[in-house]
Amino acid sequence: MSCNNSGCNANNLKRFGSYDLSRIKLNGADRTQLNWNELSVPEIMTVPDAKPDIEQLDQVYADAEIKCAKLIETPYAYKTYERPATALEVTTAINAINLAVVNITPIINAVDAILAIPALPAIPQVTALEAALTAVTNAATNLTTVITNALDLLGANCVAASLVVSLLNEVNVAVKLLQTALNALIAAANALASAVSSIPVVGPAVAAAVTALLTAVNVVVQALLDSVTAILNAITLVGNTSYFALIPNEEGTCLTGRKLIVEGVLKQKVVYTGLVESQSVHSTHNEIPFTAYIIPYANFEGLNYEENVTVIADPANPCETITINSFAYDPANPPVVNLCEEFCVSGYVEDIFAYAMDGRTIFKNITLFLLAKPSAVCE
Repeated sequence: MSCNNSGCNANNLKRFGSYDLSRIKLNGADRTQLNWNELSVPEIMTVPDAKPDIEQLDQVYADAEIKCAKLIETPYAYKTYERPATALEVTTAINAINLAVVNITPIINAVDAILAIPALPAIPQVTALEAALTAVTNAATNLTTVITNALDLLGANCVAASLVVSLLNEVNVAVKLLQTALNALIAAANALASAVSSIPVVGPAVAAAVTALLTAVNVVVQALLDSVTAILNAITLVGNTSYFALIPNEEGTCLTGRKLIVEGVLKQKVVYTGLVESQSVHSTHNEIPFTAYIIPYANFEGLNYEENVTVIADPANPCETITINSFAYDPANPPVVNLCEEFCVSGYVEDIFAYAMDGRTIFKNITLFLLAKPSAVCE
């Protein structure tokens, strides 16, 4: 705004084109409207040779015309935080993991019954069945160990949501290993039954024992399928576990990853009284191209801005939390700035200052206020 003291207006210079910025209403609670910048355009104008010297400046006209605006991507700095898991998420994860607790004793007994059939020949299929049972036993032991570890960690007072997802994935991997081992056991049992099917007494006995084994395996397989479904649902419930908040760069500027490059023309006219006997009035015109930028609000593809989010301040102490304004995201998919948003850009002449340095030279400075609004809210 123009100052009103006598020093500024000692020459009674009239200014036209400056805008009353108090008429611009910005909703500070809506960050999408806080896209603005100021630009100072100093200039030394020279009176054309065909015109007389300056006796006194009378009037200054100024108008800012925006030619174009282009949204570009810029570097930005941010810090990632983990959020604490909710009680519901922890409880859901524990229940899903407990579903993966299975008893393979009936499977072991069924295989032992096959191997104990009298007159069972010592053929490679028998060895393969024994090896398959060993693989099932090892996979089941591994699953038990993973489950025990997961339940111990989930029993802590404060648990990060990312840890909940990590433990669920570990259990899921162990479950799949057991499922693979059980499928191999079924294949080995069927191969043995086929190999001895033509042997009297032994063939029917093996077939009956394999049927009992398949029944025992199917019970465990169904329990594992139920646990996988519950684990995947629990992971979906937890959703994004990480947040990132924009932070100032080394210069102290908080960049958003986007910059609106604004190009325009400043049209000006200075009216003055000539230093001649008739004191005739003259004018000089000038147009100055200008380029400026506006840092618009942060906007990332597919991400929503959230306020007052509780996150973990120190990963080593999940119980120590802070509140931030940030975006929830998946660290495996880095944020991508939205460069497809359209803005309406307006340029306002905020202040006009001019004085005659001598009879042929004018120093002038125009202050512009640049405001950008998303096209959806443009008036």
